[in-house]
Amino acid sequence: MQTLRAATLLALLAGLALLPFPARAADLVVAVAESLAAALEQIGRDFEAAHPPARVRLEIGARDELVDRIVQGAPIDVFVPADDEVMDRIEPLMLPGTRRDIAQNRLVLIVAPRAVPPASLAELSKVERITLANPLAVPSGRYAKAALERAQLWTALMPKIALAAGERQVRDRVATGEADAGFVYATDAAIVGARVQVAFDVPTVRPIRYAAAIVRASREERAARAFIEYLRSAAARQVLAHYGFTGQ
Repeated sequence: MQTLRAATLLALLAGLALLPFPARAADLVVAVAESLAAALEQIGRDFEAAHPPARVRLEIGARDELVDRIVQGAPIDVFVPADDEVMDRIEPLMLPGTRRDIAQNRLVLIVAPRAVPPASLAELSKVERITLANPLAVPSGRYAKAALERAQLWTALMPKIALAAGERQVRDRVATGEADAGFVYATDAAIVGARVQVAFDVPTVRPIRYAAAIVRASREERAARAFIEYLRSAAARQVLAHYGFTGQ
């Protein structure tokens, strides 16, 4: 009897071994601006926990790099750039009706922790080395350049300005003393804490808004819609506020 039971059990296990495993959920690929990456990483984990078996994979990069990937047909489901202008430009490649504002940011001028901060943009004339992200490739740099042009300071300050690849490089240059002042988002300054100090908020011509939309070519439209809805939830807003972003 025991031999028969053992044989039956072995046959059952052998049969189970031939059954296919349940298919794993496909990755929901989210192309996101660097300034939102830390917040979106946490929100992605929270979304996965609330929507099993969903999996979120972030593609983090510069604006033009992400746009090029979408134009070339890379498998991206959701796009979250760092400003409205790039979303306006690429909106024909987004699924109609899916664009949603999710957060706002501020532009600030940062200096070294022990430096005497300038009180205004005009006082940058007294600063020797200024850094900002490349305006041709990074939204924060474009906002900074526009602010200086509006104050009629861009041409006069150009000899002092060293362009950076992104906000992280701007922060590092100021924190290490390689530059005396730099333009970054308020959230980027908050990440490094006491390594830099915020001199003042820089007024921008238009609000710095972050929007999310589903890419037309998305192969995970249902999950993408759920993710964008989650980005506007109270739980996601709490995470965004923790990282220094303001309301939608």
